[in-house]
Amino acid sequence: MYYKGRDKSKWCEFHDDYGHKIDDCKDLKDGIEDLIRRGYFTQYQARTDRKTPPREDENSNRRPVKDRITEIHVISGGPTRGDSIHGAKPSLKEVRHQVNYNNARKWLAPPSMSSVAFTSEDAKGIVYPHDDPLVVSLQISNAMIHRNLVDGGSSANILYKETFEKMGFDETCLKPVSYPVIGFTGVSVVPEGTVKLAVRLGEVSRSKDLMVEFLVVDVPAAYNAIIGRPLIHDAQAIVSTYHLTMIYTSNDGNPEKIRGNQESARACYLTALKHSDHKRPTDTPPSERKRIRLENKAKKDLSMETSRQGRQISRDPAQRGRLKKSAWKRKDLIEW
Repeated sequence: MYYKGRDKSKWCEFHDDYGHKIDDCKDLKDGIEDLIRRGYFTQYQARTDRKTPPREDENSNRRPVKDRITEIHVISGGPTRGDSIHGAKPSLKEVRHQVNYNNARKWLAPPSMSSVAFTSEDAKGIVYPHDDPLVVSLQISNAMIHRNLVDGGSSANILYKETFEKMGFDETCLKPVSYPVIGFTGVSVVPEGTVKLAVRLGEVSRSKDLMVEFLVVDVPAAYNAIIGRPLIHDAQAIVSTYHLTMIYTSNDGNPEKIRGNQESARACYLTALKHSDHKRPTDTPPSERKRIRLENKAKKDLSMETSRQGRQISRDPAQRGRLKKSAWKRKDLIEW
């Protein structure tokens, strides 16, 4: 039987199977979160806490939305299952459980979506041959963010700290995390934290509105953000890098397209090559990086003060004379 070897003292009403209790059922929790992201159960959502990005004041709210949207261009410079290897192992076990369960019964149908296709029309305006990535513009919160890399190989949505700050947010808006993200510059990065922001794909009449969780990381990058699998899947999107186009399911349930910018993709690639010559260790926790920045600032201030005092001494002939005599007596300790 499909529950062979399971803990029969625990029963899950959601799976109609042994192995765990419904209170511990990850699939049920993930399903509820997915429905909330899609606009259901809003009456049960808690009020935003103090860590939620601050709302604009009343005067700014009276302005048209278009006037409140800023634009952020180039920046110089979480896994979907389990926060760490300890969280990934149970996730793998749960997947095996699901496969075992569904093999014993009829597989549930995936969420419905329209049939989509890419055509020769989508290839118009693109210089071929090419191996460029898909780089798009998206509205994130109240800002139109350009140079966002659509990366199906990323298990998390990434927002770079400089972009985060240019959008008007600060560290108080972040929820701290302790797990690293693997893959930046070949090493691990400890994120500054996570933040949930509203994202709009496409034009207003053909848009898809989502609440998206981003990991905020403080590393040099050619892009402003990375759109990973979580957002791609939530938007029921299909990506074609050959056509530099992404087809997503709009709020109305219809397939819509968002085109990439080939020029921006190549400009970002050039910026990335320049950054590769200025790598820095990125596996330092945010608190340690902040301490190092403060220490470096203190050293710089001390150096400037010492330099100022030295200039004051150099302008006084009597002080220069006394300095020379004192230095001569200690010439075995000082290299000129």
